[in-house]
Amino acid sequence: MPSDKPGCSFQSGAFQTWDKNGFDRHLLLFGLKRDPRLPDVPTINELMERRKIPDLRHRVVDVFLAGNALGRPMVAPPGTPPEAVKILREAYAQVFSDPDFLAEVKRSKLQVDPSSGEELQDLFGK
Repeated sequence: MPSDKPGCSFQSGAFQTWDKNGFDRHLLLFGLKRDPRLPDVPTINELMERRKIPDLRHRVVDVFLAGNALGRPMVAPPGTPPEAVKILREAYAQVFSDPDFLAEVKRSKLQVDPSSGEELQDLFGK
């Protein structure tokens, strides 16, 4: 199953050929959100919600999936002034909306799906 981070096997030639020819079948995504390239493939959390799996099991799965959601985060130490955090978050967002950066990502055949600082903060409830 494809990862939702750059450089994953979803990018490989063999995978793309198999996918194009219908040789493989995607059953489940181990990410916090659906992959736009596989719109009909549910996430593990969606399946757990459909089957009414208890909350404790959801939290255990979330711990295992947190690594995928984090990817390669930029972090600042505890006690960083809120103004500095705001500046860092804005700069980070600007990079991921820069046309030159996005063109280089595309040329490199990578995928960019950044999470905002607010999303990561919500993920850990802090």
